[in-house]
Amino acid sequence: MGLVFVWWLGCSGTQTLFLPPDPSSSPQAPVGAAPATDATDATDADATDATDADADATDATDATTGGAEPRMEGALEPEGALEPESVGGADGGTTPGGPGEGPGAEAPPGPGAEAPPEEPAPPSPPGASDDAAVLEPPEPGAPAADAPIAPAPGPRRYTLDPDRGRLYVVVRYQRGGLGGSLGHDHVVVARGWSGSVTWDPDDPSACEIQIDVPVAGLVVDPGSSRSWAGLEGSTSEKDKATIQDNFRGPKQLDMAQHSTIRYRSTGCSPSGDRVQVTGSLTIHGISSIVRVPMAIEADAEEISASGRFDAAHTDFGFSPFKALAGALRNQDRLEFVIDVQGRR
Repeated sequence: MGLVFVWWLGCSGTQTLFLPPDPSSSPQAPVGAAPATDATDATDADATDATDADADATDATDATTGGAEPRMEGALEPEGALEPESVGGADGGTTPGGPGEGPGAEAPPGPGAEAPPEEPAPPSPPGASDDAAVLEPPEPGAPAADAPIAPAPGPRRYTLDPDRGRLYVVVRYQRGGLGGSLGHDHVVVARGWSGSVTWDPDDPSACEIQIDVPVAGLVVDPGSSRSWAGLEGSTSEKDKATIQDNFRGPKQLDMAQHSTIRYRSTGCSPSGDRVQVTGSLTIHGISSIVRVPMAIEADAEEISASGRFDAAHTDFGFSPFKALAGALRNQDRLEFVIDVQGRR
């Protein structure tokens, strides 16, 4: 704008001179003039217009809803309160009284109304795995899915200990006749033998028994062995040596040709409170099938087995010992006794 200079010409009046603005100089406010308010007035005018527009919108909303105050989302209503009736909307449809619902939406069911059926779950996308399904909780008492399952015991092999067990045969003489009064019963005990037992407590049929007895380890009436069979008296060392030479000789066990007596089980089956063990007994080079009812007790570390059976000399191809032209002789029957223990 131009510059206005006012100066005083005495006391009678004033003279005003207007100069056009200099394009090369920045406009400056005249000395003592008030700051420009054009921008402020424009801002205030815009704000006033926006406020007026909000007021118009509020008036329009009140006219549409009939002046009803909007409900707060989640606010509680007194029990039994009636739902507001729908009123005509600006588009000619029905607008529910609740906030946030578009034109044409249905009002929520009133008290006592039946809830609408649930929509079925959307189908799984192609390629989705069934593993995504929700798993049912395990039944009470059922083992956890990740809990390790203890393995079954299975067959166990035990080594028999000859120092803790007994293997022996009772040989009885033939009563009656001319030499009957000269005969004696004897106990022949096995020493230095070896053996093993394989036993499955859940499957007795899987048992396996092996025993080897050296003929040289058979001794007559050692220690208190006669009492095991209920025999009285004792046997002299000379008679023991004579008896041992007789049964080891070629007419009986023939130790020179058959140095070992062997037993191998071939099957086991429960029989009451015992186990019927069937096996092959080899003496003097000849095998014979024998069946022995045995009591077997076993745990994770030890086993014990006991039983007895009868066999005959002639079952193995030789005759009982005899002397004095047969006037003194032994019975054909032999009584075998087994009472063994073993450890794993």
